[in-house]
Parts: sequence; C-alpha cells; structure tokens
Amino acid sequence: MIDLHIHSTFSDGDKNISELIDMLKAKKVELFSITDHDSVESIKVLETIPNITYIPGVEMSAVSNGTKMHILGYGVDYDSKLRNTCEFVQRTRKELTLEILEDLIKKGYRFTEEDINYFYNTESTCVGKVEISKFLVKNGYAPSVNKAFNEILGRYKIGPKIRQDAEKIIGEIKEHDGIAILAHPFEIVRKQNVVIDSVIDELVHYGLDGVEVFTTKHNDEEEDYIHKLCIAKKLLISAGSDYHGPIAKPEIEIGDRVKGDEISEKIKKKSIKH
Repeated sequence: MIDLHIHSTFSDGDKNISELIDMLKAKKVELFSITDHDSVESIKVLETIPNITYIPGVEMSAVSNGTKMHILGYGVDYDSKLRNTCEFVQRTRKELTLEILEDLIKKGYRFTEEDINYFYNTESTCVGKVEISKFLVKNGYAPSVNKAFNEILGRYKIGPKIRQDAEKIIGEIKEHDGIAILAHPFEIVRKQNVVIDSVIDELVHYGLDGVEVFTTKHNDEEEDYIHKLCIAKKLLISAGSDYHGPIAKPEIEIGDRVKGDEISEKIKKKSIKH
C-alpha cells in the first residue's frame, strides 16, 4: 500500500507523527507522505524515525487568478524559502483564529479555560477553523465537525488572507528539485465551477509537474477524466487518501481509493529510507 496525502497534528489531522507511524506500519504501508497544510515540520521529525520509507511532503494553500487550490510538494527541503512562507502563513493563521475565537465568545459561545489555553499555546502549525469546530462539537454546539465548520464558522474567512500565489509556491517547491502536484482538482471544479483543463494549463506554465488523480475527493468518473488528461499532457500522476483522522474526517481511512501502481516513478524516487 502507498499513500501520499496524509495529515498529522502539525496541521489539521487528529494523529501525531508517532501515532501515524504506528498505524502505517500496522497497515503495512510501503511508502507514504505526510503533507500537512502550510507546514514542513513533519519533515524534521521523520528524519529521526528509523525503519520507515517516506517522501518529505507539504500541502500549500494557493491561489491563481482567483482560483483557490492546494498544491502538494514532494521531495521538499526543510530549510528553504518554502519554510519561511509556511512560517508567515502560520503566524497569520493563528492571529485570525484567535480573532474568531474571541468573536465567538462575545456572541455567547462557551469554552473552558483549557480550551482557550489550547488556542493560545498550541504548537500546531495549522490551527484554524477545523480546530475550533472540534471544540464546538465537544461543547455540544454542533453534531459534527463539518456542521460546525459550515454552519457556525461559515462566515469567518481565513483562507483569503493566507493563500499564496500559485506561481510563487510552485517555484519554491521546485527550487531544490521538489515536485509540484495539484491536489484533488475536481474539488476545485465542484466548489468554484472552473474548467479544470484551463487551470492545469496555467499551472503547467508556472512549472507544475503533475496532478493528484486517485483520491477520496474524486469519484470514478472524475478519476478517469483527470487520469486521461495527465496522460495526454504528459503530467505526473499522484495518489493519496487525504487522511485526517477519526474526528476530523471519520469517513476516510489511510489508503482509501489510492492506486499505488499508478503513481509516477519520478515521484516514488523522491522516497527516503531509514
């Protein structure tokens, strides 16, 4: 089994790196990538863990001509311009998250002192609306994270202030020979009603290497379409479950919908073995 799109507690996942490694070994995952949102911190931790095979990864929040997207970076370096960009995004994200929390408290939502301390002191590099949603569920304000995120926090916007220009992100990923991959493209289509062929052509002009084809965010028809498009345009093919954990996304398991044999060898060659 291979899974190149997994999230840890360094972003909005439920499991820390140690817990994920135990799960991956139990599932006999042969190759994985932890691709936290706007964070390369997992790379530093993975370097210290023996008996694993992984690809250093990240998932960056980006925008191009008004189209919002996520760009995966594989084989990226911890010490690079990308890390500086991540740190800027993280500072801005935390400031905006605290503003949302304070506004909710003013509106009458109750949080324990322990809850509030978490947001001020957390080491998570991707604290945001998902974390607030989890606490809203815990305190009985919503039945699920998705409900809290969409119905209570829908009016609050963090993304527009943290998204970086896609051309810049692709350049920073590739600066040290990393591979830039567009994540779950049909999620972009569903949410923003864009022509994905045009979006991909634009990103290829900036240096995009490939596309995430096999993912829980795609159905069979979408996978087939984007797979054929990648072959026609000679783009690299990637695959990942987008696993977050049993609280954030209970419907997704590690390895779901991933076709490891379809992943381009050029991506697999970015693997590191300890």
